[in-house]
Amino acid sequence: MSETLFQRIDAEEHAARELLSQLRAKTAEVEERLAALAITRRTATQLLEEVPPEHATEGGPPPKNGSGTPPRPSMDDASETVRPPGPLTELNRKIVTLVASADRPMSPKDVVIPLVDKSAPRTEIERMRHRLNRLVTNGYLQQVGRGLYAGAEVTQ
Repeated sequence: MSETLFQRIDAEEHAARELLSQLRAKTAEVEERLAALAITRRTATQLLEEVPPEHATEGGPPPKNGSGTPPRPSMDDASETVRPPGPLTELNRKIVTLVASADRPMSPKDVVIPLVDKSAPRTEIERMRHRLNRLVTNGYLQQVGRGLYAGAEVTQ
């Protein structure tokens, strides 16, 4: 009797592991899709911001730089401007997807545990804090409090 019980437990365990494997694969697909959508939204927003004034207004001359449109940043303002974000690494893409899809702001430790290391040693948390700050600088995330990060809001 105990042999059949253990066989049933083994079969259930195998089925649970198979389901978990399938769910992990599906989760990876959904994370990729979310990251692609976030990039698409950011790109569309940037393109809409770059529309020349003559295309943005109907009729009439485009407004002069001093009458309504913000001046373009000069090279002297480079310290104040955000550098254009480069392509995301796989880990950065996962971080942005995780933080942007969270229902609350996340701390570096909240990000380290599911993505990097379950034990979350201090060195990994500090590396993640640095990485999150770079993602904030590049416009992928926003810092909403001391040590708390959320997805970047896209203004329309």
